[in-house]
Amino acid sequence: MENNNEETKEKAKKIRKTKEELQKELETCEAKVQEYKEIAQRIQADFENYKKMTEKRYEEQKRYLNVELIRQLLPILDSLDEAIATTEKTENLTKKDFLDGLVNLRKQFFKILQDNGVKEVNTEGQFDHWIHECVLLKNDPNIENDTITKVIRKGYMINGKLLRPAMVEVNKINKENTDNSEVIDNNKEESK
Repeated sequence: MENNNEETKEKAKKIRKTKEELQKELETCEAKVQEYKEIAQRIQADFENYKKMTEKRYEEQKRYLNVELIRQLLPILDSLDEAIATTEKTENLTKKDFLDGLVNLRKQFFKILQDNGVKEVNTEGQFDHWIHECVLLKNDPNIENDTITKVIRKGYMINGKLLRPAMVEVNKINKENTDNSEVIDNNKEESK
């Protein structure tokens, strides 16, 4: 019996030792869980701060997005101011002088647009429904069908994307109709 008693004491001792080891291991694991939880909370807080900072930067950039373009347009405003002042002072301003000034202003303005990726839609040749808007039809058997015969309003693209289609007159040969042109009401809204 004594042997049995010692065995039981020995087993109880091992169980207590195992229990203590398991308790220490559990405490270590709980400490690591707490540490990882704190790390995760810090990462989440950092991410929220980063997100707020990024949104703030985005809003700031959005507010000043056109600053460079506006800066480039200011010389045109200066030229207009100068033209107005010159016109007020000059008594003998000719139509040619006035027209030359307007042509120069347009060149200056369009150069700035070109420098920012804008170009005119090509309106020579055949009608292309992707970049042209037909607003008038012409019936001339001497001109090839679907040929653009007149530009009503220029169209523009920016970096390959259509800003506004060109409004054009297109030749459509119609043997029944002898009228030279007709207005098309296609109720299209101008693309912006």
